[in-house]
Amino acid sequence: MDHELLFVSGLCLCVLAFVSFVSAWADNRRPVLAIGMTALGGILIALVAVDRDAGLYRPAEVPEVFTIIAARVLALF
Repeated sequence: MDHELLFVSGLCLCVLAFVSFVSAWADNRRPVLAIGMTALGGILIALVAVDRDAGLYRPAEVPEVFTIIAARVLALF
């Protein structure tokens, strides 16, 4: 897998984990799924930071990376 896909997947998992955490908190449940999703998303982002020569993506690069992945997904259809 390439770095862009890993990074976008990790960020999306972290955002979904936040939603899952809020839902578990509102229903007075333990956020087990949210913790797992946060861990997996963090691992994916850490893999990109370790493996990529330039390090982690700068905040200015994040929209471009999302656009690249969206274009690749839309090209499949």
